Amino acid sequence: MSRAFVREDDLESRGEFEGPERPLPPEPVLVTAAGRRTLEARLAQLGTLEAELSQGAALAAESARQALQRERRWLEAVLAAAVTPTPEGGERAGFGASVTVEDEEGARRTYRLVGEVEADPKAGAISWRSPLGGALMEAAVGDSVTWQRPAGETELAVVAVAWEEAEG
Repeated sequence: MSRAFVREDDLESRGEFEGPERPLPPEPVLVTAAGRRTLEARLAQLGTLEAELSQGAALAAESARQALQRERRWLEAVLAAAVTPTPEGGERAGFGASVTVEDEEGARRTYRLVGEVEADPKAGAISWRSPLGGALMEAAVGDSVTWQRPAGETELAVVAVAWEEAEG
């Protein structure tokens, strides 16, 4: 039978289909020092998980092993391409800074400007390339920035810019 008529689910369960590779973010791939440590720790963890799965011969274990290998290849590629800039410090926001803003209703929120691979909007870590991240880059306390949202523009007042202590 032609492979054109075989379901991908069947191929994956037999270990013949690894699935698509995860795309890399556009360059430059910026990562904070904390983000780099997190990615390196995950890479080390994957090695342990792969070793544990290699002892099982079940098809489900093979599929899980392939997923871990895809993630490992992605992490290795990201770390190889990643640049970790030294925090700039100063009064203006930049990559790695935490920026506290106040919206038109007076609600305050703090965002940390990070790279795409470590962005977690629910935790306040936003990509420096996102619409909000771009609006906050180079902003200083007292500045008003316009956040272009799908629901419309929002004005935010920058009330604080903080930098983590340099590691050394």
